[in-house]
Amino acid sequence: MRDTMKLKMLALAAALSLASTPAFATDLVVDLSSGTASFIGQSIILDGGDDQIEFTNLPAGTYDFLLSLSSQNISNLTATLNGQAATITELGLFSFASLASTGDSPFVLVLTGTPGARALYSGELAVTQIPEPGTLALLAAGIGGIAGMGSSVRRKAQA
Repeated sequence: MRDTMKLKMLALAAALSLASTPAFATDLVVDLSSGTASFIGQSIILDGGDDQIEFTNLPAGTYDFLLSLSSQNISNLTATLNGQAATITELGLFSFASLASTGDSPFVLVLTGTPGARALYSGELAVTQIPEPGTLALLAAGIGGIAGMGSSVRRKAQA
């Protein structure tokens, strides 16, 4: 009985110690509701091989986007946003990434690389929603209607 109780206590202690250890990758959640969001690597970056940054609070849809990222002391850096690879430029200890494209929300940025001493990164994502074709048709019809009303008013004023 005593051995069973010790085994249970040991299992509980092991479970509690595992629950208190940090995640291997630094996962960030960033609010993108304004259309522009900045982010900075936190804690131990790229621990476990990658960092995933999820951009939230953006309505479903298709967006034009521009991603910019700068890093220091990270070798073999890669950055993908929703599976699209960013262009990486390395200048000594510094790396710069950029990607301008179109994609569907939600957006998830995955960074991989090997961090060196005092490694860090920061960046920005800016998005602009692409109107659906139906929205453009309504806009054109509205502009056409306003133009038609204007010419009708002018004809009445001239008569």
